[in-house]
Amino acid sequence: MIAGRQVKQLYEWLGSNPLERKILLAQSHAEGHRLTERVVRDYGAVLHAEIRTLTSWVLQLTELSLAQLRIRYISREEAYWVIHKLLVQASVAGEAYLRGISITPGVVRAFAEAVVELREAGLQARDIWPSHFESKAKGDCMQRLLDRYEQYLIEHQVSDFAGLLPIVRKLPKRHELIVTDPIDAWPVVHREMLECLADPNRLCMVDRAPGWLDGDRPLPMASVAFRHAVGPLAEVRSVFRMMAQKRMAWDQTEIIVSDDEAYTGAIYSMSRMYGVNCTFSGGLPISYCQTGKAAESYLGWLESNFNVDFVVKALKRQVISLGNDEEQRIKTSSFTRELEGAAIGWGRERYRLAAKLVKAYAERSSEMDEADERLASIRESEAIWRHFDTFFGRLFVGLPDTQQISPVALLAEMITFVDRYAAIRDASDREALSGMKEMLASMQRVSGQQGELPLHLAISFVRDVLSGIRISVTPLQEPGAVHVTSLCDGGQSGRQHTFIVGMTEKCWALSNRQHPILLDVERARISGGLPTSNQRTELRFAERSSRLSSITGNCYCSYGSYDTAANTEHYPAFELVQLYRLNSADREADYETVYRHLGEPERYFGSASEPCSLDGTDAMLAHLVAPNGQIREGGEALLRLYPNLAVGARAASARQEELTLSEFDGMINTGCEAIAADIDSKPHLSASRLELFARCPLQYFYHEILGVRAISAPAFNRSQWLDPMQKGNLLHAIYNRYLEAASAQGLAEELMTPKHDRLLLERLTEEALREYAELIPAPSASVYRKECESIRQDTEIFFASERGRTSMPIWFELPLHDMGDPLEVELAEGLSVPVKGYIDRVDQIGPHQYKIYDYKTGSPKRFKEADYFAGGTQVQLALYSVAAQQLLRHSGLDREASVVTSSYYFPTVRGLGEEAIREQNDSRKEQLSALVSSVIEAIGQGMFPPTDNPEHCKWCDYRAVCGDHAVHFREKRTYESNADHLRSITEVNGHG
Repeated sequence: MIAGRQVKQLYEWLGSNPLERKILLAQSHAEGHRLTERVVRDYGAVLHAEIRTLTSWVLQLTELSLAQLRIRYISREEAYWVIHKLLVQASVAGEAYLRGISITPGVVRAFAEAVVELREAGLQARDIWPSHFESKAKGDCMQRLLDRYEQYLIEHQVSDFAGLLPIVRKLPKRHELIVTDPIDAWPVVHREMLECLADPNRLCMVDRAPGWLDGDRPLPMASVAFRHAVGPLAEVRSVFRMMAQKRMAWDQTEIIVSDDEAYTGAIYSMSRMYGVNCTFSGGLPISYCQTGKAAESYLGWLESNFNVDFVVKALKRQVISLGNDEEQRIKTSSFTRELEGAAIGWGRERYRLAAKLVKAYAERSSEMDEADERLASIRESEAIWRHFDTFFGRLFVGLPDTQQISPVALLAEMITFVDRYAAIRDASDREALSGMKEMLASMQRVSGQQGELPLHLAISFVRDVLSGIRISVTPLQEPGAVHVTSLCDGGQSGRQHTFIVGMTEKCWALSNRQHPILLDVERARISGGLPTSNQRTELRFAERSSRLSSITGNCYCSYGSYDTAANTEHYPAFELVQLYRLNSADREADYETVYRHLGEPERYFGSASEPCSLDGTDAMLAHLVAPNGQIREGGEALLRLYPNLAVGARAASARQEELTLSEFDGMINTGCEAIAADIDSKPHLSASRLELFARCPLQYFYHEILGVRAISAPAFNRSQWLDPMQKGNLLHAIYNRYLEAASAQGLAEELMTPKHDRLLLERLTEEALREYAELIPAPSASVYRKECESIRQDTEIFFASERGRTSMPIWFELPLHDMGDPLEVELAEGLSVPVKGYIDRVDQIGPHQYKIYDYKTGSPKRFKEADYFAGGTQVQLALYSVAAQQLLRHSGLDREASVVTSSYYFPTVRGLGEEAIREQNDSRKEQLSALVSSVIEAIGQGMFPPTDNPEHCKWCDYRAVCGDHAVHFREKRTYESNADHLRSITEVNGHG
């Protein structure tokens, strides 16, 4: 690395003999370009100077020889996959040292590093002995692995970098002037290659630059400033704030990040937010682009046993596009809603439901009349599931049925998914996809058909591959852009302003850990050419220190002194303290001295005393916090700035502190045309809607008038096969099928009741269980057996109840509408309501006399005989009795029909076959008419207060919206001035 004197030295060598060819050997091409730019900027142009790395130079010189020998060069990345393949083979073969060790990416990397390091030290398998290692098993494994690696190179006619040394030895020496850093720390093979190629008289080595914190010389920076902040985000904002405040030119600013994970993302986000052009020397993770997000969604889907939530989220965030004409016609929200509610995606077998849903919707639509208002929705669902069936079919076609797959095969499948479905928007997306394809080609060239691994291990290898792919890599600084670098390459830009962020002890401390495979004591036994952990740490420290000594402009050092997420304090790096000592000429300064100098940490929003604010939030929050850190009262200012918050505050106050009724209590102004139209657009009623209004008018308003729905997504439960609704539907289907068959047999034999047959019920039960198992796969065999037995027990209760019955079931699922149009039910003179719904079952109990049933699978406790209407929350049987009687008479099914009784029927183990009887007569019909009139009147008046029973709120979907509204409204219900307004609501709830 080069500082001021070294830059001059480099210019003298590169600038001499301008017409002569010169080669500058650098650690990277980017570093070489930065050095020559610095030379040109400080001293002038240099001609005929080529920038090379040792690797690129050697490959250029050996290219012809490799072609003649028909040998292909493999990079370190490709060597990694060779080692992976050899380790998997050794593990399968029972290698003693690998027993109990999972072949993870970290394990492969450690062995690959060891193999490469041994070879670049000039060592071969014959030079390695088991006695060199602390464990004989380890030594045998390492020796065999290195031997197999050497055999692989020979058999496949490939060579790694160390394998090029025999070819280099045969090449003639070069006569160009070679300029390089000191080579004493280079690996043995690298040094020998340079010695073979370079003329000793034409080899120039730049003096090693002194460290930036050497106390024997003045600091190279023009000025140094120190800051600390409350976390990385606050620290990055302080950088952008200072850039704006001091009007720093972007292309004269470099930001060196000490922690890539914590700071690069923050800088990237803020640069996009504030329109600041930034280049990143190390690029960005592919998770920052749509392609990378799509890849992670795919891997998450696989890793979670095909949990459909990953697909749903990817669709919602527009990370993937299904790529079909249907998407242009049907909203994405419709796709995600269907997928969320389908209860698929908790295992591979559940995706078979997609094809079944296509068939079910197709059959249903074919049976419907074109005038049916539901037909369009059914056809849309059919189109969506037809597309999903194709989509998931393509995803599964390349995946094996077993939980075994090779990383290469998995990566290929992932790339196919990303290429086909990722919502590619810009160059970074295409760059990420190209990087994936290049990595796949590299893996296929080297390792061919890899052995299969458990799926979770294969996923970990693919994730490891993705972590190595970067986008928007800009190693060289560009005009008009802030250049963001890291501790590994920062400090060489020569820009006027350099920010070093994240200077904590944790980020700057260099690890002195020994290599997990080649321990220090083993290195000493094997060869003196293998550096120990201490030597490697010293080299890294010296390299970083000499590189940072290139900073000559204004330097701003900062660190996050507090982690708000983890609630922990961070301490400054030793280098920051030492830099403070040298800058302040206080050689005795300690950490406490630095803390006093730093003062209060920078906050996320800065301070009111600063002349520059990044945005409105910055300005507002800065004025809300006093210099002593106390938060000022800013509620009124906040409500002035955000009118909707002011309305919310007014609503909370009206609900909790005022006794008079207002719109915040659900008193809607029906004089407003929009609201009146919305209320009038709900033309039909059902029993469930009437009961919903009686239970909580405000909930009715949210659900029926505003149409606000809670997101209902089935949740995977490993201990449950069918949810309560699915189980109820299954039992309902079994009971109907049985009674239809038994009633038909009874009528055929001219009986007055069904001909009951236990074997028939058992057969129909087993058929229905198999159908549901096919439609909804169970999470496990044990859960399936347990729930099947529970359902069989329920059917036993049902059978025992039905055997003692003297009525004949006539109709099942009797619809209370015609071709989609609601049935107009006359409750009293001048009062009729449009009703839609289905009656579970209608039995004939005598000539022209009928009884209707509503199946219930819950507990019968709340259906008390004394509570006929239960405050309006149990009107179903009363309403459906009137509707059924009218339907039977008007349709001609029975012109003298009379529904005389009804029953909430509980034919399960939980309900013990009990019935809650509701007799039907003119008196009950009059009470029903009064109740429905009160409901209609209340709705027409716009009366939608919260429930009179706060217990209902515990299971309400809108609890987060209402909070304790029902509790606060209790007092308003008894307030005398509100009685007239709440009369219709009180009448509804007064029907017992």
